[in-house]
Amino acid sequence: MPKSPQEKLNSLKENFFSKYEDRIKTAFILIFSVAVIFYINSLFLYLLVMWAISILCIQEIKYIFNLQDMKFMYVSLTLIFLSGFFVQELHLVVLFIWILAKSLNVYFDNFEKANIRALLYPTLALSFFISILNEYGFGMLIFLILAVSVTDIGAFIVGKKFGKTQFSEKSPNKTIEGTLGGIAIGTIVSSVFIYMAYDSFVMILIAFLVSVFSIFGDLFESDMKRKANIKDSGNILPGHGGVLDRLDGFMFSAPILFILLKILI
Repeated sequence: MPKSPQEKLNSLKENFFSKYEDRIKTAFILIFSVAVIFYINSLFLYLLVMWAISILCIQEIKYIFNLQDMKFMYVSLTLIFLSGFFVQELHLVVLFIWILAKSLNVYFDNFEKANIRALLYPTLALSFFISILNEYGFGMLIFLILAVSVTDIGAFIVGKKFGKTQFSEKSPNKTIEGTLGGIAIGTIVSSVFIYMAYDSFVMILIAFLVSVFSIFGDLFESDMKRKANIKDSGNILPGHGGVLDRLDGFMFSAPILFILLKILI
């Protein structure tokens, strides 16, 4: 006897939730954690969380690139986020430390070059979270998180349903259909949110570009993992992989958002 439409829907829900149970649970925990952090709204807490996330990311980068001596990285990260209490545009501190490290490397040649490059990824991107917060408020941070997250979710769902054409060899699971669907959904949802606050059509363009660059941030990390011959950057987030796997979309979109706001708003 054929199943009724309701039975088919229930079966689809059961299969979906059973297959992605860990992913869904982790997503809800992350959403709740972000909501609590924003509710407390403390610069000290923001800096502490960014510092902790950076440490976790650096640990994963150490694994991906097989880096050795990480003392410089840990000291630099701590100095960067401590300076967040005194400097509004925290990304400038990251660039200063990176230039200083490159200068010492050129003169003494005793710094691991790979470590210096790794300092920019992801520390520079994460520092833009604090810069955006300081200059534009946590509402803009919510916009950024919404744009990137909805783009990622939209690309995943549309890709699963309609995806046929591979987007890039560097990420075989991504499709053009899923990518375009994710960008469209991410742009629409984040535009509605931010338009109510800014009442500016320019924010629709910014929402679109943030969504687009989140796709390429994701692709960049996929390329890193492919070259390192690994599937996930870590396993700390069940169903999602590592911290970098969850933050990859922000690595390009956070700096892009700050730059666009400076230029266009």
